[in-house]
Amino acid sequence: MDSLLGSTESVARFNALRIGDLRESLRVLDMSERQLGQLTAATGGRLYKPESFDKLDAVYREVAEELRNQYALYYTPLDKTRDGRFRRVRVEPTDPAFRVTTRVGYYAPRN
Repeated sequence: MDSLLGSTESVARFNALRIGDLRESLRVLDMSERQLGQLTAATGGRLYKPESFDKLDAVYREVAEELRNQYALYYTPLDKTRDGRFRRVRVEPTDPAFRVTTRVGYYAPRN
């Protein structure tokens, strides 16, 4: 890093700007990944972050295996009010060995 900043004053200033931009880009990327993780959790999904392109095949296999073991559940709510309000959903398996991934809830339809 000293060699990047140890040149002429204009080169050092330019490189310092580039380093600052890189730090800001990494900060925004980190924040974006956290928000994407929150979004996937809230919608019943899962975020896959392979360490490299070489690990994509393993991630694809994992996704394919998960898709083969998915089930869709449908229900009719007891509250038939069409008020557009948010309704929480909670699904609990009778066998704790099973893992359940669901959306946090849904919005009721409006009239």
